[in-house]
Amino acid sequence: GAQGGDAAVRPQLPHLLAPPVKGDRAADALAASTTSSGSSSSRGSDDGRGDVVQGLPAGQAEARWLAFLFMESLGLLVFQLVAYWRSHSLALGADLGHTGADVISYGLNYVMERRKVLALMRSASVGS
Repeated sequence: GAQGGDAAVRPQLPHLLAPPVKGDRAADALAASTTSSGSSSSRGSDDGRGDVVQGLPAGQAEARWLAFLFMESLGLLVFQLVAYWRSHSLALGADLGHTGADVISYGLNYVMERRKVLALMRSASVGS
């Protein structure tokens, strides 16, 4: 029905930028290959939830993605601010608040994700 058509139209993130999906055959195979030998290799890591990100410590991919979104939104905010200042466009002025809220939320989410990664790293080093 209509749901099948909608799924085909939805844009998809490139595989390297998308957060890991539990149940993904490639991610599951990578998790099995990195944990079966008893030690994690440089090919990936497992954060205990089955989420494997190639070549990055657990949670690091999410933190990088949030950092990218923060910087992209901050650049957009600066561009909109300059364009508003030069043109006095009400549409740009109205959108400044929305973009500013995005910048703040991405920044806060990045800080929290980094704190989570650091806490996981600390607990892993204490446990070993």
